[in-house]
Amino acid sequence: MKLKVLIGIPVTLILAATWKTGKNTEVGGMPVMAQAAERECVHIGHIIQATDTVRLQRFGVGEFSPTSLGAKLCAGDRLQVAGSANAAFHCFEKNDFISVPPGKPWEVSAHCPQPSNSISSPDGPIPNPRGNQGQLNIITPSHNTALLNFRPVFRWDGFDGASSYTLHLEGVGVNWTRAGVTGTELAYPSEESELQYGNTYSLTIIAENNKSTENLAQETVRFSTLDEDEAEVVRKRKQEIEEKRFAEEAQVLALVGLYRQYNLNVDAIAILEASLKGVMETADVYLTLGELYMQVGQYEQALKHYKQALDLAISTGNIAAQAEAEIQIIKLDKAQKVVGF
Repeated sequence: MKLKVLIGIPVTLILAATWKTGKNTEVGGMPVMAQAAERECVHIGHIIQATDTVRLQRFGVGEFSPTSLGAKLCAGDRLQVAGSANAAFHCFEKNDFISVPPGKPWEVSAHCPQPSNSISSPDGPIPNPRGNQGQLNIITPSHNTALLNFRPVFRWDGFDGASSYTLHLEGVGVNWTRAGVTGTELAYPSEESELQYGNTYSLTIIAENNKSTENLAQETVRFSTLDEDEAEVVRKRKQEIEEKRFAEEAQVLALVGLYRQYNLNVDAIAILEASLKGVMETADVYLTLGELYMQVGQYEQALKHYKQALDLAISTGNIAAQAEAEIQIIKLDKAQKVVGF
């Protein structure tokens, strides 16, 4: 049985209760960082090249504070680069890498318009937390994601006591079942018709034990495929990004931004997790992963990455990342105490 829980925590209360570092002056009786954090971020790009001298002023409110590789940029943000340092960001709408010169504060919105395909961030209540007793966890595809690959590999977590699994996929042009799968992944059967552009599909996986006539558990996810025009745009923009003469981490982050614009959340997670080493291990990259796992309902993974983001944010003085991580950790901690996941 699935349980639903409504979690609502005012952002300003969270910030007032948990702020740990940095200056937090008041304007009109409200903390400056609370004013900034309670505003909705219109996500227009993110930083793809940065040193420790790059600083961010969120929504143009309060003081500039350190930021990091992978930081999201919102409409109204300002960047400042000290000395001879280099910084650049990926503008979603232009699909371009824009360099930020050192010196005076730089208005991001003046060079990067609001994207026609916006990136959604996790917000509001946490529905149907996964991992409850009796539920099976499907890793990919997942809720709230689209696919560009029309013959995906299906993956799921092993369920205690299960000796095999049955998969059933249905939707436009597709209706097939595979029983007796003993592993925890299945490549799309070559003899079956592939998925089609611009449709929604339903995948059900059932955990079984050959010693019992009753199913141990089952889970169903609904996912979509991009329509043909969107798929063509993604392929074209992906090629443009790969042709840029920037470092590998810049291309990875640009691709993550592109995938998120088109709800290709599973692809974004895969490429970011595979690149999570060295210079990529920043508070803002971990924040992005936390957001992505939240989007697809993988709350344990989301909490893990938000906590890593918080630790890095505090150690580097990244106030904007700290605020976001604290908000999401409190929300997830509360949900975990209510229903567990």
